[in-house]
This record gives sequence, structure tokens and C-alpha cells, in this order.
Amino acid sequence: MSKGKRWDVVAFGEAMLRFTPPGAQRLEQAAEYRVYVGGSEANVAVGMARLGLQTAWIGKLPKNPLGRRVAAEIAAQGVDVSRVVWTDTGRVGTYYVEVAGAPRGSQVVYDRQNSAACSFAPEDLDWSILKSARHLHISGITPALSASCAATTRRILEKAKEIPELTVSFDVNYRSKLWTPEEARATLTPLLNADVVFCTLDDAETVFGQYGNPEEVARRLRELWGAQIVVLTLGSEGAVLVSPSYTGYGKPHKVDPVDRVGAGDAYVAGFLYGYLQLTLETALRYGSAMAAWKYSEPGDFCYASRSDIEAIISEENRDIRR
Repeated sequence: MSKGKRWDVVAFGEAMLRFTPPGAQRLEQAAEYRVYVGGSEANVAVGMARLGLQTAWIGKLPKNPLGRRVAAEIAAQGVDVSRVVWTDTGRVGTYYVEVAGAPRGSQVVYDRQNSAACSFAPEDLDWSILKSARHLHISGITPALSASCAATTRRILEKAKEIPELTVSFDVNYRSKLWTPEEARATLTPLLNADVVFCTLDDAETVFGQYGNPEEVARRLRELWGAQIVVLTLGSEGAVLVSPSYTGYGKPHKVDPVDRVGAGDAYVAGFLYGYLQLTLETALRYGSAMAAWKYSEPGDFCYASRSDIEAIISEENRDIRR
């Protein structure tokens, strides 16, 4: 960690409670649900904490048992939640996930309107936390929640630019149930001149109208956004990275999915670990391995350790470890 820094990574965003029926039951037939905590930025903070970095998550939660549960589960994975904003109003957002294979596929139903996080405003934040961090991570989900969340996202990025040596990553993370492609493009484009931007090939096409060879798409997006590094994830085809001095491809791993939710966040966590600690080539390897591991676990968090990920990278893992 850099001298004088308390955290390697600070992540800002909403965390929610997730309800999933056991097995492959449908929401309308289930008599019971498994409950998880999740949220893109919190998932990233947890994944990086599991790899051994000092991380903090900033969110806004109601002062009630559900809010305390969210904070406690994030903290249990080694993430600092001391800068969470607690409020007497609002609620914990929830979402419901049916996990199923083809041809049905998994389905997500959100119930996050009027959550405490939707009321986030610039005056809620203690800006000193940024001076104590090496890296800030944000996703495009937060500015989609409300006008005040969009304003807070813009302000936190402006503040970050004022701090020497603080790097910033932004995951586009387009959610069609929150806003239209046109709304997302107008809001996000001015925010994406970050050190690292993550975007799926689908989002590049849907939101930014960029089609064609993935490497060429990544280069066009980097020029459009003014980002230093663009990581374009390609699903089962891996990823491509474009920077001023390096272009690389991340190889995918064979997976047998148990739960797809959170795999993208796990990729970001693994990549940022390599980006902050090692090299861009290694970052691609950690990202791919972390995402593959997450597919094997239920829930939103990735519980892999650094040794787990290094075993995948070195191909030392076995179907059964004895």
C-alpha cells in the first residue's frame, strides 16, 4: 500500500438484499428463499478484500435490522464499512433472482424504488476518505438510480481528480431496467475519462453504438471516453484490453455455472488486484480466473482466496482436491 494510505480501494454504490428460491423454482411457486447481500460495488470490494487488499465500501443504509444485516455481511468479508451513511428514512433495496438454465434462463426482478441509496446526495459524503485511498471504484448503476445519485457520482469523480496518485475505475454496468440506452449514454459518456473503464461488448453495442472487431471497438471507446485503459469483456470469449502502451487478450476458463450473478464484479475485482499490485497482463489473468470461480458459487460475493485464484491461473486446480 502507498505510504500514508489507509485503503487500497474505496468502492461507492448501493447494496441490496437478494432473494432466490432454492433449486430452479420460480418466484411464484417458491415457499422459501435463500437470502444474500449483493451490489456491484460492494461485490468488488469484497472480492478484493478476499484477495488480501484493504478495502472500504461507501453506501447509504437505513437504521434498521435489514440495513445492519447488509453492512454486517459486507464487513464480515474484511471490508471497512465505517463510512456508510446511515439514515432514518428509506429502505433497503431488494431484488429477486430465479436461477435456471436453458431454455428458461435466469430472471431478475428489482424492488429498489425509494431505497435509502436513491437519496444519496453530495453533502452525504465525507470527502476525506478519498485522500486515504489508492484507488476509487464506481459503476454506472449508481447514476441510474436517481438525479441526486447522478450528481453525487459526478461530484465524487471531480473530487478524485483533485487528488494526486488516486486512480479511478468505472464499470459501465448498463441496466436496462433502470434507464434507456440513450439516457445511459448521455449521462455516462462525460464520466468515463477514468484510468480504467470496464464495459461488456453487449453494452458497447447497445449503449454506445459500437460494433465490429472487439479490439477496434475498445480502441474507439477509449478515444470516445478519454480513458487510459479500456477493458472490453467478451463473455465466453474472454476480454480485450487497450491502453496507450499495451494491448492484450484475456483467455476465458471453462465453467459449469452454478450462479451467474456477480461474475462481472468478480472479474473487476480480480483485474484491479492485478492492476494495482502487478502488471496489466497479470490483471487480465486474475480477472478471468476470478470470474470463472464466481460461476461456481451461489450468491453475489466471490469467496475465492488469492491461493484459489493462483491455482486456477497455474492450472493446478482439480475437480476434487484431496
